[in-house]
Amino acid sequence: MVDVVYGNHRRGVLPIRARFTFTDGATQDFAYPAEVWSTDPVRYVRRYSFMGKTLAKIELDPDRRLIDIDRNDNVWTSPADEGEDRPD
Repeated sequence: MVDVVYGNHRRGVLPIRARFTFTDGATQDFAYPAEVWSTDPVRYVRRYSFMGKTLAKIELDPDRRLIDIDRNDNVWTSPADEGEDRPD
């Protein structure tokens, strides 16, 4: 199980688009409507279960379709995956 806390650091309410990348290179995209912020405008928590997969990275708005003031906080990389050599 993986719990992900999506944070809304600004006043704008936008949908969430996330791409999960696994250690085997596979990806899975998730999209949530802007209405997820209606119960809590600051954070949205979602639990995921990936049977037989290990999560390596989460990237928000990977296609850069949404308005974003600071894209520097759009990627999370697994601490276990950061030190590994990856092929180009």
